[in-house]
Amino acid sequence: MSIAMATQVAPPRPALGQAAMAATSLLVAVGMLRLLPLRVVLALAGVVRQVAPRHASLDTAREVITARDWAAAHYPGRATCLDLSLTAFLIAACRGRHVSWCIGCRFNPSESHAWIEVDGEPVGEYGMFDDPFHVTIRL
Repeated sequence: MSIAMATQVAPPRPALGQAAMAATSLLVAVGMLRLLPLRVVLALAGVVRQVAPRHASLDTAREVITARDWAAAHYPGRATCLDLSLTAFLIAACRGRHVSWCIGCRFNPSESHAWIEVDGEPVGEYGMFDDPFHVTIRL
């Protein structure tokens, strides 16, 4: 008798340039969040936002999430939602587009979370918003 095991399907590999941008953005995001105080990271993200003032479309944001997920699947360490959301924010900025980087919480159960949004809608968050998070910081 065999037991079926849950396997995680790796996200599709983006084009070479997008893959390199995603991997680099993930390393930059992890480095920033591990080495700098959060207030400095937020200030730098505010500067990055000014560089990419054009809003991303939902399709562009989904492409960014796909590239981010591919990079995260190949990252040897643990990437948290804060790392992953900042990575998506940076990838979009490298493409000359702006997504909203959100950090928030909810109270029952008590949790914090970080994500990106386009036009006020979370992108790449599946099943996380049955009990919505309250946005604490939005860039």
